[in-house]
Parts: sequence; structure tokens; C-alpha cells
Amino acid sequence: MADNAVDEMDSVTEAIGRLRRAYVMVRNEQSLRNSMACIREEKEGLTLSEGFLALWHTVTPGPKQHNYGIQHLLLCATLLELLLQDYLRIENGEELASWVENQLEVLRGAEKQVADAIPELAPGLAPYEVVLECSEGMAERLTASLETRGIITDGVVDKKVAEALQLGLRKTLVGGATPTEYYTMLAIWSAAADKYGGFFLDACLNPSLRSSPVVMERLGKLDELDEISSWWVVDERVKQESPVVDGSPPMSSPDEQKPCCIIS
Repeated sequence: MADNAVDEMDSVTEAIGRLRRAYVMVRNEQSLRNSMACIREEKEGLTLSEGFLALWHTVTPGPKQHNYGIQHLLLCATLLELLLQDYLRIENGEELASWVENQLEVLRGAEKQVADAIPELAPGLAPYEVVLECSEGMAERLTASLETRGIITDGVVDKKVAEALQLGLRKTLVGGATPTEYYTMLAIWSAAADKYGGFFLDACLNPSLRSSPVVMERLGKLDELDEISSWWVVDERVKQESPVVDGSPPMSSPDEQKPCCIIS
């Protein structure tokens, strides 16, 4: 039990660090005309947390409560959405200590939006405490929301939605296509989920592409990304060592294309 507690605390620390870097990166990105582009996909209108959850469902059927790491990442995606919409505020957000010590402030007029997103959020909590105490139930609430919108029907993620999310990641990670800000964020969260056995990227890439030099270099850049621009650009030498990198990457084999979308 003690080891599990340590693992959980480690995953909270990792998730908070990723949240802080993403928040600061967006706030400091002068070229971003609208930070909402980072957290809402234009075509389907999926938020970052919804897209992340949809990918989770495609690769891991069944209950979600036993993977602390991905649960914490899911809640941090929701916190990022609330912060970038100015529903929540954190003082001195560039300082890591602020995310452990400073209280999250709910902006006046945003009480309902925050309560709907994180019902368990109590006054006076710092982000670290929110992630530690409020992650349980987040996946279930978001799943129910996607069901009401038809994104999930009869326990299955809509095929077009799943394939669009996977293709959006694959085009950049393999082909080097310039991503939207949303897909940069989704790639950051998906790569982080791999550390906890999420295997989100396995749903987007076949094994040879998953381990290709260009993909590995881009994933390495995502891990400590501090600015959005050009993380997908790799050295020509690395491209020459990779199987397929130009244009839209090929689809996987027919068997690999079949999404594992059943939710028990």
C-alpha cells in the first residue's frame, strides 16, 4: 500500500508539472491569438480532456479508476481548460511552488462552469491538492457527457471521431505536418499517458512507425516542451534514418486500423 501511495504522489507531481508547463507555454506564446485553440478541437468541438478521454477509451476498455497516472492527467487537462478560459486563476503561475502552495481562485461568474467540471473542488485548495483529491469520478462524468452528444454510443466511441483524433496525431508525429495548437496539447498528454501504460500512441501508429527515429525525436521534444512552435521539425539526418516521413503517413495494416472502442 505504501508503494502505491508513493506511486500516486509521483504521478500527481508529474501531472502538475505538465499542467504548469502547458499553462505557461500558452500564456507566453505571443503568436497565439486565441488560447481556446489549444483546448478545443474545431471540427468536433472536443475539449482537450474529452479528446484525451476518447483516446483512452479506444485503447483501454473497461473501468478507469485504477490508473492513477492517467486519471491525474485527465483532471489536469480539465484544469488547463478552466484556467485558459479564465474560470480559474493561479497566482505566479510560472513558479512551480505556486501549483503546490497557492490556492486556485474561482473567478466571479464562473462558479457554475467550475462546479460542473469539478464538483469536488473545494475553496482553498491548491492545484496539487485538487489533482490528489478530486480525480476520482472525472472519467465517468466526461464519458456520460460524450454519450449525451453521441460521441459514445452503446459503449463504442464514434469511429469518425476516433480516427480523426488518431490521424491528427499521426500526421504530425510521423509526417511532420504542422499541427494545430489543439493537437500539440493532445500529443503532450498522449505521450505522458504512455508512461502509465496508456499506449495512446499505439492506437495511432503501427510498431515500425512508433519506434522510428523521427517519431522518437518528436516525442522527446514533447516531454519538456516550453514553446509551441516547431517541435515537429526534425533534422534531415534523422529523416533519412526513418521509414516514411514525407507527406501524410500511411495508414496501418487493416488489422491495426480497427479501433478497440468497446467500453465494458
